[in-house]
Amino acid sequence: MKVAAVAGLLLISVASINAATDKVFCFFDNKATYRVGDGKVTVEDINPNLCTHIVYSSITLTSTGSIKLLDSYADVTNGGFARFKSVCQRAPAVKCMIGLNSLQSGSSPFSTLMNNTVTRQAAVSSILSFLIQQYQFDGLDFYWQYPVLKGGNPEDRFNFVTFISELSANLHMYGLLLTLSVAPTSDFFMGSYNVPSLVRYVDYFNVMAFNMHHYWDGKTGHQSALYASGKETSLYEAQLNVDAVITGWIAEGAPAAKLILGVTPTANIMKLYAANDSGIGARTAGRGDMGQYTTTEGIMSYPELCLERAKAGWETVLDRTQESFYATNKISWATYDEVQTVQLKGSYIITRGLAGMALYDMENDDVKNLCGKGFYPLLRGVNTGLGRRIPDGESSGTTTTTKATTTTTTATTRAPTTTTTTTRATTTTTASPPVLPTTCPRNGYVRDPTNCSVYYRCIPNGSFFTSWKYTCLNGLYFNIATSTCDYPNRVAC
Repeated sequence: MKVAAVAGLLLISVASINAATDKVFCFFDNKATYRVGDGKVTVEDINPNLCTHIVYSSITLTSTGSIKLLDSYADVTNGGFARFKSVCQRAPAVKCMIGLNSLQSGSSPFSTLMNNTVTRQAAVSSILSFLIQQYQFDGLDFYWQYPVLKGGNPEDRFNFVTFISELSANLHMYGLLLTLSVAPTSDFFMGSYNVPSLVRYVDYFNVMAFNMHHYWDGKTGHQSALYASGKETSLYEAQLNVDAVITGWIAEGAPAAKLILGVTPTANIMKLYAANDSGIGARTAGRGDMGQYTTTEGIMSYPELCLERAKAGWETVLDRTQESFYATNKISWATYDEVQTVQLKGSYIITRGLAGMALYDMENDDVKNLCGKGFYPLLRGVNTGLGRRIPDGESSGTTTTTKATTTTTTATTRAPTTTTTTTRATTTTTASPPVLPTTCPRNGYVRDPTNCSVYYRCIPNGSFFTSWKYTCLNGLYFNIATSTCDYPNRVAC
């Protein structure tokens, strides 16, 4: 009896583990409907069987708390919302959510509305009305890029928690989900997110662990490496990989069971500075060419890159140390995820007990099987990596006859090495007092040791640190514990 009970308990435990790590969030942006030819992707191309949650990114908020549609023609006039609901009805167990973001407006409108009780309440009411009365969706994914930054204020960090607590209470009252799409690295914990407070109100954090390297670095690097290389030149660079990102979020107070690892089918394309230098860390010369369908310099969708790599002259490399692919033709350099790497990330998710994986910009997957690897190869790889069973033979509802040829993969193995880095402070338009530390104690804010109203934001910049000076107004002091301007009697100074 005891043996049977233990065996039963083990079976239950294994089932619980599998159930806790099988969430697949699919993020769809309707802008792909404006593409031409084989690049056009519509709502009807979504395969809901490949997702547990689908997020249709389509709205934002004004500074007064009103809902604003990002594309009223596509979503209302052309029936995008109604068609999205029809797609979801094909898989009743799937949660259909709306994505709300600040990408087109910056932080200023969000910062203004969250600084006022009346406008916060107006925003909550607008969201509830939209989700429940107008369209009957299952929840909201909220993406603010980013509190405090991009035109925001230091108070955003505190006000964001207040707003999310109010929104969460109302959404959960109606059984609706609330998730946050968030930046990956710990640089944002101290500056933008109060993680221990937010975890009390949010169902899941969709951690956008990609775009960690691109043209802005001036050198090549994987956009979503699983592990560090061991050759990073700063502590900040050592964070730019999935393992460090997840470890950072958990260390900051986020339960693993609330973390969704975000990946993307979009490839980052850079121009190489010299044809004879094309490995990791090679010098670059800006954005690479655009894809014929996505038409944006420096990025390509998965099928666009696949078809490009089928041409002569391309070499595809699997970096075994960082478990990530790159490809180069000595002119351009591409960093991207492949089926093999997203499956490996699925195994990583299970090992660390995360909730699942999210595919952002799912419209940039090979929706129409242009590369001959099947419909939605990356999204299927996400499902396979997490051990989810999906129906065989499912297509996206579209067909194509164009297929790419197979390219040769050359694996490179690199042994990790230990790197010692010395960081120094550089000067900016506002000089730092000489009594400040020469290096930032950690990424984020540092208070002036001689004036409690003055604080500095320290952001890694290559192998150096840069400081920007701010001052709390109206006699307030900077509270290190909360990273906000606070009343003097609540600040240890």
